[in-house]
Amino acid sequence: MTIPSPARSGTDPMETLEKRLSADIPLPFGDGVPANLEAVCFVCTGNTCRSPMAEAFMKSRGYKNAFSRGLSALEGAPISEGAVLALSDAGIASTPDNDYRAHRAKNITENDLARADSIYCMTSAHAKMLMFYSPQSAGKIHVFPHDISDPYGGDVEAYKKAFAEISSALAEIFPAT
Repeated sequence: MTIPSPARSGTDPMETLEKRLSADIPLPFGDGVPANLEAVCFVCTGNTCRSPMAEAFMKSRGYKNAFSRGLSALEGAPISEGAVLALSDAGIASTPDNDYRAHRAKNITENDLARADSIYCMTSAHAKMLMFYSPQSAGKIHVFPHDISDPYGGDVEAYKKAFAEISSALAEIFPAT
């Protein structure tokens, strides 16, 4: 079951938010991805592990306007070494067009929400929190087909597992054209 986007359905955004915040209603994933996707934002907690890996994966597939943010990031923190190792092990090089080694954590802002055509959250809890703070953005907030495990503080295998979950979900949501 998918909750209709307020922007597409004409429903009240607050009503949609209340429905999405209800635990028994699943959040949408993969629906409403614009064919002419301009910018996609990936959101996790600290913007040092999962969302930067999603951004790097998408950029490696040619989505130049992919970016990532956190809900409670320590601004300026570098990408975790585990994330760098997982990306490198998957064959995704840090290049001038996809310089994930230079990534620095940032919190999501109203400007980021306005700039993004679609916003993908790593967990349903992230999506619910983001919709609580920005109900006007509810129509473009999505989650992955399942919550992405948080590798923070884990070994490199935890990062590789999270990256495998991310890359598999993104390949499903954004099939190569």
